[in-house]
Amino acid sequence: MPSGSRSLIVGGGIVSSPPFTLGAIPMVTNVAPDTVGDSIMSQTGLRIVVGTDPTDAATSVALPILAGQGPWYPGGPSTDQLLIGRNVNLVAGSGRQQIIIGTFAMDMDTSGSAANNVNNICIGINHNVDDAGLLGLLNNVMLGITLSITDQGSNNVLIGQSHSTTLQSANCVVIGNSSTLNGVSPSALVAIGNSVVVASRCVAIGDRATASGADSLAIGPESPQATGTQSIAIGRATRARALNGICIGTLANNANAGDTDSVAIGRNASSFAANQLIFGGIGARILTVVIGEGNEPNVSPTLTGIVIRTSNVPTGAAPNNIAGATITIATGEGTGNAIGGAFIVSVPLPGASSSTQQTPTVGLEVRPTITATETFLMIRDVDNGTLERVSVGAAGSGGGAFKLLRIPN
Repeated sequence: MPSGSRSLIVGGGIVSSPPFTLGAIPMVTNVAPDTVGDSIMSQTGLRIVVGTDPTDAATSVALPILAGQGPWYPGGPSTDQLLIGRNVNLVAGSGRQQIIIGTFAMDMDTSGSAANNVNNICIGINHNVDDAGLLGLLNNVMLGITLSITDQGSNNVLIGQSHSTTLQSANCVVIGNSSTLNGVSPSALVAIGNSVVVASRCVAIGDRATASGADSLAIGPESPQATGTQSIAIGRATRARALNGICIGTLANNANAGDTDSVAIGRNASSFAANQLIFGGIGARILTVVIGEGNEPNVSPTLTGIVIRTSNVPTGAAPNNIAGATITIATGEGTGNAIGGAFIVSVPLPGASSSTQQTPTVGLEVRPTITATETFLMIRDVDNGTLERVSVGAAGSGGGAFKLLRIPN
């Protein structure tokens, strides 16, 4: 039997005094809600209940809106909530300002604290917002299938399928399918892709991407992995294993976890020791390096020189009289009795006045030799236009204790 005022009850078989009623066996007590549907029951509060067999047994003033088949609200200090769908549940009813839409989506606030589960949005199938603590779940968004935020998570976004967060997760963005969040209380991470594995303060984007090293970044298809601390892996199947390792390019990798501060760039590029910079790899050689404004044909760049140097000792550094660093340029090492690689300096020779590009000409070589009296130095003789090896004259040929350096006539 309904009692109270300001009620709209839709159905049949109802005694109405004085509210207007219309429905199938609804029951309203205290301050009557607006109700539309089958087998509706409401106690206390301003409610709108729409759907098949919803039940509202709240005992204190609140404003949930229930719509669909079997949404469940057992009571509690709940306010300003919207539940739409099939088997959508507010288990303890202590949340506020939430939107839960879908099938088998639920707010599992098992702590019973009135402060828990505020400003969450769940849209999709088989979602779970579950807080067993006292701090609550705040400002989370879930959109997709089988998503779960548990135990004091806040400011998380889960989009896709089969994602879940753990204790006190915060500021996580997870998009895709079946991602794994590593560690206790993951936070400030981004996971986008299929079967992504990511730790706090990391970014993993791509198919099976892994960013498990602290503060690491992995981007690319086919399982790029950044497992070293502060490492970066960009490209297909890259492996940044070392501390501060950087690998860019298909199959680029730090071969060893001890390749600290090494950089490998290019397809199949691999570092094999600490503090290396590797360009290119097996089957993907880099034969020309251009530094400046590129090498575009028919383009007139603004030409400026470049400087390659080591770090300078800064003015005022202590103690006084610190020596500068050395630059070593090493050519390729041969094996056995073969001659090792040469160091070649090529310069362009000027020609007649024109807009035709000049031709590079070898002006200096450092080329190994084992022949007596010969030096490693070869220079270009402008007189005959050939490259000549510098040799050593007899003792005293340069006067006194010196030998004369010479080239052929």
